[in-house]
Amino acid sequence: MQVNNSLTQFRLSTPRTFVRMLDFIRNVSQGNWIVTSIRSNWYFMVPTPADSEMTWNSLWAKPRFYNNGSCSCGTSSMCSSPAAIDGRLVPGFRVGCFPLEALLQSTLECLYDITCINMLQSMYTSSNLIYHPLNSTISASNTTVQSLVSELMVDRWETSMNYTGYYASCAPVLCTYSINEKGDLIYIITAILSIYGGLNVALKLFTPLIVKFGGFLLMHHRRQVQPIVATIEMHK
Repeated sequence: MQVNNSLTQFRLSTPRTFVRMLDFIRNVSQGNWIVTSIRSNWYFMVPTPADSEMTWNSLWAKPRFYNNGSCSCGTSSMCSSPAAIDGRLVPGFRVGCFPLEALLQSTLECLYDITCINMLQSMYTSSNLIYHPLNSTISASNTTVQSLVSELMVDRWETSMNYTGYYASCAPVLCTYSINEKGDLIYIITAILSIYGGLNVALKLFTPLIVKFGGFLLMHHRRQVQPIVATIEMHK
């Protein structure tokens, strides 16, 4: 029972710990408005004399817009749009202010379709490697990457407990265990009699000693008490 509880606690705490670390990185990047290396959230402009609103010899940063220009990276880091390569949409994938945020919002729909995989392969590689689509029985194609990451991309936890191998490796000299169970009527009566018998034996052993010790204290006290004789003289 204790082993099962420990394993259950491990399965619950491990994904939560990973998600907390990932959220911390996301919050730091978003809170400090860090510019990505591909400048997907902000881009810089060098003003020209024609730009009356900008100071000459200065560098200005402007936010990028996504979702048909309705979402600005200056106000939200969650902005994203469908991903397209050479004008062709990639099903499921998205681009946005931060690549990580866009990936978490994406699905792996394209990787379940061999046609989409071949399209990506033709764009980025000319090798003879063969790629196979993902197994749709493990996870649905419309599941977001964030949902998969929240589960550590683990489909099923399997546990194998081998107590024989454990004791063979540890080789314990002594093994003890306790069983918690509710006592029946016979057990209760036996326990009461045992307690009564123990008290009876203890009283038989210690009562004479207590009586003798009390008598000794009494005799010692009497010896120390001296009679006081008062002499009264009377003068005529």
